[in-house]
Amino acid sequence: MAEVNSLSDNKYISGLISNGQPGISGLDNPRQLSLSEDGKWVFVVSGDDNALSIFARQKGGQLQFKQTFKNIDNPAFKLEGASGVIAFNNDELLVTTSFYDGAVSLFKKVDSGAYQFVHALSDNLTPHRVFKDPSPIGELDKLNVLGAWGLIKLDQQRFAVASYQSDAVSFFQIKNEQLLLDKTANDAVKGHRFSRPVAIQSLGDQATFDGLMVLGYEDAMLSVLHSEPSIRYRRAQVLNLKKYGCISPQALHRVNTTNLVYVACTGSDHILVLKDLGYDAGNKRLKVLQVLQAPSLKGISSLVFTPDGKKGYGAAESGRGIVVLSTGQTGHLEVNKTVLKTALFAISSLTLLNTNTLIVTAAKQDSVITLDVSSLK
Repeated sequence: MAEVNSLSDNKYISGLISNGQPGISGLDNPRQLSLSEDGKWVFVVSGDDNALSIFARQKGGQLQFKQTFKNIDNPAFKLEGASGVIAFNNDELLVTTSFYDGAVSLFKKVDSGAYQFVHALSDNLTPHRVFKDPSPIGELDKLNVLGAWGLIKLDQQRFAVASYQSDAVSFFQIKNEQLLLDKTANDAVKGHRFSRPVAIQSLGDQATFDGLMVLGYEDAMLSVLHSEPSIRYRRAQVLNLKKYGCISPQALHRVNTTNLVYVACTGSDHILVLKDLGYDAGNKRLKVLQVLQAPSLKGISSLVFTPDGKKGYGAAESGRGIVVLSTGQTGHLEVNKTVLKTALFAISSLTLLNTNTLIVTAAKQDSVITLDVSSLK
């Protein structure tokens, strides 16, 4: 829990919880967090504690620890290398993904307000078999969630997972508090390869959701899947981002109000800005508008923007601090400055609670930090 004691003195930091503080556990290498629909609950997954932890947000913004699930207590949780979490049905259900267990797991809220484990889906292949054994996995990979990394909620009953090792996108349904493969959607994308996907985002606004973007790490590929009336998906476009100087992209964010898409290239010092031209543009839906290059963008692996797209934040897990971004008067993306370089490093995720509140998971500091960014320009 390196350098964590110096954090509370920083003027931007309004809240701090760390693994090992009295009454707090499950935050060894926090990877990602999700907020409840009302913003009153925070759900965090940890890659080294192999855990799901649940916190309540107090009136002042502080997080109060409520509950944790750890693989060490019950391997059936399938949380080895937990990588994502999303809440469904007014937070009645939580779905998690696991990178090393290659699994999706379901938890439900009970009458007491606490959560309990329901079940998990996994091919039950060991991390050694998946990541170190040179022999092909082949048909042993039935669920296509080996190395599960990206997770997106499609609606209150459906979600999709982008998995690095399976090199696939897999679709699931929640029915009668059980997780099921969505065969119709999966059959439509069967055989597609996504260049080791690490992120997945929606296209279209909430009312007219009409597609998905899948970001491939290995060859810097951005795939567009268009949704069909039968709840199937077809690949409509594949963009090679390498020709724009993008290497090993890892972060993807879409601003609905501006129809702009941002891709952070973790292996280089670039952020690409793309325009979403809409469903009817077909295989030319996404168009690169700008390539922003700056030394401070090297290694950016997390990226988030305000709903109006005027301000953004980026962070590199291999670096220090948070890069503040803005759209200038011309509409082009600009780098403003880097803040908190002394206080924060190895940031694994950035989540905006609202325009003025940014929540950070710091992987090597084993901490979740709440920042007041209202004064950042």
